[in-house]
Amino acid sequence: MGEQGIIALVLLGLLSLVFVAFMVQTVENNRQERLRQEAILRKRANNLSYMLDYFPTDFLSTDLKVLVCRSLLNVYKRLTQLVSNSHEYRVNMVLIYERLTKEAKREQTAHYQPLENPEQIKEIKSTLGMLSKSIDLLCQEQSITRQQAQNYADQIKALISRATIDSYILSAKQAEEEESLPMAVHYYHSALEQIESQNLMGVYSNHIGSVEDKISELEAMSSSKSAATNEETDTSRNKEWNEYLNEGDLGKKKYYDL
Repeated sequence: MGEQGIIALVLLGLLSLVFVAFMVQTVENNRQERLRQEAILRKRANNLSYMLDYFPTDFLSTDLKVLVCRSLLNVYKRLTQLVSNSHEYRVNMVLIYERLTKEAKREQTAHYQPLENPEQIKEIKSTLGMLSKSIDLLCQEQSITRQQAQNYADQIKALISRATIDSYILSAKQAEEEESLPMAVHYYHSALEQIESQNLMGVYSNHIGSVEDKISELEAMSSSKSAATNEETDTSRNKEWNEYLNEGDLGKKKYYDL
């Protein structure tokens, strides 16, 4: 074999190595991307399952529970496409479909329960925001109509607003316990403003009067406390002045020297 043949074989070998390295890297990149996508979808599935299993009873309407189930089905469908040999994902698809059928047959519920845990409120608002994104995906895939999507979006917006109101009321109660009366009044006013801005007057009709009464009560208490503090301060200053006058020249000299 001539020199040119040897050079050609060497170049061919180098090209083969480059090609193999490229293919190995491509396969690895695809594997890493698949794992990344799987992790994202699994996290989304966990968040959606949390909404079904750990939200307060009747917090979500029947419509929204059906939406969560549809979103879960969509997630597991994508997971089975991503990991075709996964028995777990196929089983979960069947279970969620059964849950969807069951939830769809339930009577519509609309019994909102005020939230009483700040950490729970934070988690609920976060997962509801994630659910809003699922609506867009389902609408793009034509799993739901635009009218249904708008209805779901309005319900989620109302729930987020209610959770925000609950958060203000909890903060007001905590400030009241800490005897920070102006701060408590501020949070109660914020709750009322949220109710008015989101047109939730009907939903909170039984609570608005009590919140307004509480604001009046706290403002009166705050004024009384402020007046008492000022009176106590004036009394203390008068006492110090009288002591100063009664101490004579030596006492006066002491005060002037301070």
